[in-house]
Amino acid sequence: MKFWTLDGFDPNKILPQSVCYLLKEETAVACVHVKNPLQQPSQKNNVVDLENLCTYVGLPSSTLYKIADILNLVVISYDYSSYGISTGKLSEKHHYRSIQLLYNFMSNKLGIDDQRIIIWGKSLGTVPSVQFLPTVNCNFVILQSSILSDYRCVFPN
Repeated sequence: MKFWTLDGFDPNKILPQSVCYLLKEETAVACVHVKNPLQQPSQKNNVVDLENLCTYVGLPSSTLYKIADILNLVVISYDYSSYGISTGKLSEKHHYRSIQLLYNFMSNKLGIDDQRIIIWGKSLGTVPSVQFLPTVNCNFVILQSSILSDYRCVFPN
């Protein structure tokens, strides 16, 4: 797996205390790593992996910073395949591969303990989050708007 900070991006203009990465294997996955300025280096990091369906991590967003600040967490958010600057086709296979790539990056390259990772699935992103859980050693999951979003897709009116 290759990773690096995106060329030409000033992370401080996107989000304060943030670093942007482009993770590459078969496809490229764009992600933003928001560090909590209040967390002491000696504290164990908590990480929230946000499922951002139909959003784009390159857009300036104070939401990630607020989550990091208010909940005293480190936040990593990523784009699905084919969203933003992430490459690949929008498919179930590529989506699961993106999640695995990001999870491996957090565990192996950032040194985050699996037990400290919180997977946060939003809307339709709750399905792959639940599917992914049995494959990793993760104790925490948040499912946001899972049933309502699925219901509205089937019954829009």
